[in-house]
Amino acid sequence: MRKRVLFAVALLLVLALTLFLPDFVSREQRKISFVQRVVDGDTLVLANGERIRLIGVDSPEKGEPCFEEAGDFLAAAVSGRAVELFFDSERWDKYGRTLAYVFVDGNHANMFLVEQGFAVAFPFEPNLRFAEEFSKAEQSARTQERGCLWQ
Repeated sequence: MRKRVLFAVALLLVLALTLFLPDFVSREQRKISFVQRVVDGDTLVLANGERIRLIGVDSPEKGEPCFEEAGDFLAAAVSGRAVELFFDSERWDKYGRTLAYVFVDGNHANMFLVEQGFAVAFPFEPNLRFAEEFSKAEQSARTQERGCLWQ
């Protein structure tokens, strides 16, 4: 009897996770790795040397105001830490970088950069999963003059 109850509970748990987790958590669309270093405010390098371009955001380029601050902000959040990468429709950009949403301790690093005023929303088809949320986060950061972009 106890085995049946445990089996039933396990089955319900699997069903609940299948129904309630977002569609981007399938094994084919995610990866866990460690961040070796941050290149700039929207690009990082994993321990295996793979370059990751954060989807949906754009930070200042070298020589532009806020470049160093954006890179430092991202580095403080992810350097040397385990991250979970989630992929969207398109997996690589024209430079061969892997395109991903980066999560640290369950927190969306891409979104955090925009919310805190270190990157802008950068919708780029076909990877638009969080485009609306990024846009709202940017508007909020602008209105509240957060980060180096909006001060």
